Amino acid sequence: MIIPKSLDDVDWLKIVVYPKFQKGTYSIDHENKKLDFKRGFIKAIEDDSGNPLFFKKDSDEIPSRLISGIQGALKGQIVPF
Repeated sequence: MIIPKSLDDVDWLKIVVYPKFQKGTYSIDHENKKLDFKRGFIKAIEDDSGNPLFFKKDSDEIPSRLISGIQGALKGQIVPF
């Protein structure tokens, strides 16, 4: 997943992974940081550079879906995106 560039006025940004996916241990690599997970989560990130998030699974099985997205708000924005 690629985080959109030019979010200059972003107040906060989060990665969201929804909990309905094939069981197993997964990881996200972003900005030379690794986060392992087994269920859905919401985690704040500090990067709006457009660098990609890489999703990996610790086994050879490929999941049928891994639903993810980003949340955020611009400075002064009342309703987040």
